[in-house]
Amino acid sequence: MTILTIIAIIVVLVALALAGLFWAITRERPRSLRTLAEDGKSGRALIVCHPGLSAYPERIAKGFALGLQRNGWAVDQITPSRKAGTGLERYDLLVLVAPIYMDRAARPLTRFLARLGALKGNKLALLLTGAGTTDPAMRRLSNAVDTAGGEIVFKQAYTVLRPNEPDEPIEGSNTDIGVEMATRAGAALQLER
Repeated sequence: MTILTIIAIIVVLVALALAGLFWAITRERPRSLRTLAEDGKSGRALIVCHPGLSAYPERIAKGFALGLQRNGWAVDQITPSRKAGTGLERYDLLVLVAPIYMDRAARPLTRFLARLGALKGNKLALLLTGAGTTDPAMRRLSNAVDTAGGEIVFKQAYTVLRPNEPDEPIEGSNTDIGVEMATRAGAALQLER
């Protein structure tokens, strides 16, 4: 084998690995609607969570759902996919949860948001997860919601590598701290009706 053949093989393998990674982070993962809490005097929330490559987005979604339940909310959850409906009439709150890839919220979530069309004043909570810098992705997602006419009532990005509570020293798992923060945020959320 010549050096050029070896280089060509390496280039092909790297290209295949990158294509596989791109497919993994952009593909939809349809799941049926699950009811997490049936009754709610505070309102009804729909959590739309794209699971991503790690368990962190789902852990954040579960923490926020638990907080909402403690706060008296009925909670349903689904993944963003073409199979997910776009009717939001029965929900007082839409919670969008996704990991950040390439400074953007995961593509299945942004495609879902685009399919919803005009949000007509629907109230939304935006929860993103990322390794480090999260501001550009949150800004893009917030702008998309604003453009669609949604009202953002809560937004927070939870990180893996940066401290989730920057003013506090990290004791234990930073991701566990993020989940705890999401639970507290859901428990504290109050909407004006």
